[in-house]
Amino acid sequence: MIYTVQEVADKLHISKVTVYKKLKLTQFKDKAVTKQGQTMIDDDLLRLINNSLLVKIDLNIDDSETTADIEYEPLNPDNQATSSDALTAYKHLTDTLTKQLTEKDLQFNNQLSVKDLQINNLNERLKQSLELNRNSQVLLKDKPHEDILLLEEHFQQLDTKLEEVKENMQQRKTQQSKGLFSKLFKK
Repeated sequence: MIYTVQEVADKLHISKVTVYKKLKLTQFKDKAVTKQGQTMIDDDLLRLINNSLLVKIDLNIDDSETTADIEYEPLNPDNQATSSDALTAYKHLTDTLTKQLTEKDLQFNNQLSVKDLQINNLNERLKQSLELNRNSQVLLKDKPHEDILLLEEHFQQLDTKLEEVKENMQQRKTQQSKGLFSKLFKK
C-alpha cells in the first residue's frame, strides 16, 4: 500500500515536518516515490521510518503479502534491557521537565509578585503627585488674592511717596517765590 506524507504522519503520530526530515536522510532518500509532485511512501519505508523513531508505533498494516514476508524475532534480553533503559531515560526526562516547569512557574509567580509591587508603588506615587497637584492648585487659587493685596500695599506706598514729592515740590516753589519777591523788594 502507498501512503501520503500526511497519512504517514497521522499513522505514526508525528508531524509532517518530521516525516520530511526522515525522508531527507540518506537511508530513506531513494526509497520515497514521487507521483504528480507528491511524495508517496510504501509499507517498507513506513516501517523503516517507524523503526528510526524513538517511540515505536504498532503498525497494523493489512497487506497480506508484506506480513507473510516479515519474520518476527522474539525479544532477547538485550532488547528488554534497552527498552527498560529507554523507559528509565523517559522517566528521568519527564522528571527533569516537571522540575523545570515548576521552577519556571515559581519564577513566573515571583516576577508577577514583583510587578504587582512595582504597580502598587507606582499607584502610591501617582496618588502623592495628585495630592501635590491639588495643593498647588489651592495655593495658586489663593495667590491672585495675595497678589492683589501686595499690589494694593504697593500702590499705597507709591501714593504716599507721590504725596511727599508733591509737598516737597510745593515747598520749593514757595521758597523760590519768596526768594523772588524778596529779591525784588530788596532792590
